[in-house]
Amino acid sequence: MNFLRHNLVEKFLAAALALLLFWSVERTFIPEKEETFSKRVVYENVPRGMKVLGESPLIQLTATGNPEVMKDLATGDQQAVVVSVRLDSARRGTSSYPVYIAIPPDLQDEVRWKVSPKRIELTLAGETDVPVTVEAVPTTQPPPGFDDKAWVAEPRTVMVSADETVLERVAKAQIRYDPRDMPEAQLLHDIVLVDRNGRIVTKGEVTLSPSRGRVIPTKTTPVSKLLAIVPQWSGTLPVGYRLVGYKISPAQVPAQGASAVLDSLSVLMTETIDITGMTDDRTVTVQVVAPDGIRLRQGVSVQVQLQIGKAEEP
Repeated sequence: MNFLRHNLVEKFLAAALALLLFWSVERTFIPEKEETFSKRVVYENVPRGMKVLGESPLIQLTATGNPEVMKDLATGDQQAVVVSVRLDSARRGTSSYPVYIAIPPDLQDEVRWKVSPKRIELTLAGETDVPVTVEAVPTTQPPPGFDDKAWVAEPRTVMVSADETVLERVAKAQIRYDPRDMPEAQLLHDIVLVDRNGRIVTKGEVTLSPSRGRVIPTKTTPVSKLLAIVPQWSGTLPVGYRLVGYKISPAQVPAQGASAVLDSLSVLMTETIDITGMTDDRTVTVQVVAPDGIRLRQGVSVQVQLQIGKAEEP
């Protein structure tokens, strides 16, 4: 008994410290819980006379913290979290804006927050603006094999702001392009407004959003197809000689392009081979000619083995 009573105070303090340490360790290693939920963006300070086009986007929120706190968050506190975009200095058109999150004070210290995405693109237009359909219009006769219906305007619609008298004349918007530039040069073009007779509407002050666009294939991912190679000839062989035959290596090459263009092709031609004066077999290397709308590997060439023999005497 004397042994148990010896240094009683010190033993009591040691036990208390052990319990406190155990409690702290238990709390330290409590696994955290993660909750993910979505909130729609709230627009703040939209400029007078302006509006945001389209439905308010969804933003994903990820909250991580103590399971007890997260339990309360899952049941009710989500409603108190506000996701917003501030449009104080926003202007007409499409721009990228940062996303802000407002968190109740009691959740700021106990929960870690992540927001995705951190920025979103919004398009602002005037309250009186009207959407107008945009079409792609070739300015020159399309080359053989080019299907202008396989190409569309991007964007498909444009917001037009103008006086009512001007808007009454607008029938549609157009992106005018040269089909000989396609598809390699999908450049930005000005978008123009036209009336029902196809004349450009220029009277009065008109604002377009966006004001420029591209012409893109209806199938934005190019398709591939193997096409046979056929040589092109020029000139004539000397009298008494004839072209017995030829062999091309490789006989086919892979081509890429819009399906509407590739579907109309079965062969590709080589550059012109001049056979003038040839009297014996010969191998020449020539480039494959890619028509408009077709893409080949850079520097695609083939070898053409010419078989030349003497013409049979009548």
